[in-house]
Amino acid sequence: QPVTEGLSENRRVDAARNKVVFVIGTTSDLEAGATMVISAPVGFKFQQNCLMDLGDASGTTNLQSLFPAVSSCTGNLETATIEIASFWEMEFYGFFIVVENPSVTPGSNHWSIIIYDNGGAVRMAEAWIRGFSLQEILYAAMVPFNPANAIAGEAAQNQV
Repeated sequence: QPVTEGLSENRRVDAARNKVVFVIGTTSDLEAGATMVISAPVGFKFQQNCLMDLGDASGTTNLQSLFPAVSSCTGNLETATIEIASFWEMEFYGFFIVVENPSVTPGSNHWSIIIYDNGGAVRMAEAWIRGFSLQEILYAAMVPFNPANAIAGEAAQNQV
């Protein structure tokens, strides 16, 4: 059972626990033992043992199908490898996983999901899931200011 009480989407920079929700549609049935690999943009981090950070999100996405049972979730920086423990029907599913946000929105801001069958063959993939922007200051600039100048850029008198 995931530990998610009080947990929600958190787009603040460096947030340690951001609940990211995905909705996916599988294109075929899969036997137990399938593997799903989620790759986040550079800078996001999954917990090494992410099993408690992963769960069904059908309630928040208004989907009827529950995400299949998961036997393990292993994070390695921007990659989470999820082992599916039960039969996985062709259907739409909502699930969430918790990540740690980076300090800035990555320049290449796309997530990917690859699903392998229990024999290791790629069955489904999506490499360009558009990411989200973090709450950061945009277009910040420093403007020199000298109160002795009446007009910006005007040379101030030197009282020597």
